Amino acid sequence: IRVLTYAQTVSEILDIWLPYHFARFQITADVITETEPKDTGKNVAFFSGGVDSSHAVGKANHLEGRRADGLTVHGMDYSHADQQKFKKFLEKVGPFTEAHFENYHVVTTHVFTLFAAGSIFSDYSEYRIAADHRLDHQFVAAPYGSNTATNRLMKTMNGVLRTMDDDVGRSEKVRYLSAANLDLTTITICQVAKAQPLNCGRCGKCMRTKANF
Repeated sequence: IRVLTYAQTVSEILDIWLPYHFARFQITADVITETEPKDTGKNVAFFSGGVDSSHAVGKANHLEGRRADGLTVHGMDYSHADQQKFKKFLEKVGPFTEAHFENYHVVTTHVFTLFAAGSIFSDYSEYRIAADHRLDHQFVAAPYGSNTATNRLMKTMNGVLRTMDDDVGRSEKVRYLSAANLDLTTITICQVAKAQPLNCGRCGKCMRTKANF
């Protein structure tokens, strides 16, 4: 019942945001199996190597005093067929993943569905994803693939997708990373495909991030 309710609610949210592109729908099922979620006490964080995910992971580890697990989906920022570039990415972020994750998973897929890749690992109570925008900014950017309104409705049998740090903007995140004395050389932010996973230092995103630092 939970799955049906949440999926239907997502369709209603998208219908409100873009009524000319999406429409709410009804979902039915021939058989419904009820299960009680179990709190495993284990969390996993989606990690892309950028400012948002680096801030979310670093801050959560500091506040909770322990390391969660990490997950990177090969097929999101880098093509699932581009093994060479993704290998360079793993080498670049290696010092961060080793320092901040208890266990680190990589899922390679050509299907552009982040939470589906995470739900392969069913023994987590929280699947954590960094907010791309502050909550009030999400109303301007929406509909966005990852947002607080629909993320909270993504659930597995035991776990829920939790949006991290939707109360702070990018400038605040950069300020935290700088003050926390983290290894900033592991951060990859560049929009120029030829430069990735390195940072070109000249594109708009690189320039804005440098200005924030």
